[in-house]
Amino acid sequence: SMWTSRRVHSFLAMLKGELRLMEDSASLRDALDACVFFSASMGRLGADFTALLPPLFEDKMHSLVVHFWKEGTSQLAETLKICREAGVASPLSSSTAVSTTLTTPGSDAAAYADSGPMPPPRQLMALPPLGRVVNAFLTGLNELRRCLLPG
Repeated sequence: SMWTSRRVHSFLAMLKGELRLMEDSASLRDALDACVFFSASMGRLGADFTALLPPLFEDKMHSLVVHFWKEGTSQLAETLKICREAGVASPLSSSTAVSTTLTTPGSDAAAYADSGPMPPPRQLMALPPLGRVVNAFLTGLNELRRCLLPG
């Protein structure tokens, strides 16, 4: 009916406004779960609007992920600018020597596989600003993983 259609569009407009206030993927995921459940319930009345949900959530999820990426690249740009102005490269590399030896199947790499997550590569740890950028990108992708959209 026309009344049901107006109610659904009113709900979607309200949802769009509320999504702007959410700052993390966990809240976004909770809202998505509730909306999908509500949409499925409305489907019993012939008003399933599940197909209208992904565009709303995609935009917000995109902005969350891009925020982390922009923050990481701006930190790198700021670090490079400071180093260029000061004429130093010390913040760009670690003072510890980096070993470039390859691991063999019987070495520590096999032990790490059974004990949990692997530590970051030493080559990356030797370049702290690059490590921070990689961490920012991985954080953005992790946020994306936490809120997988339907379809």
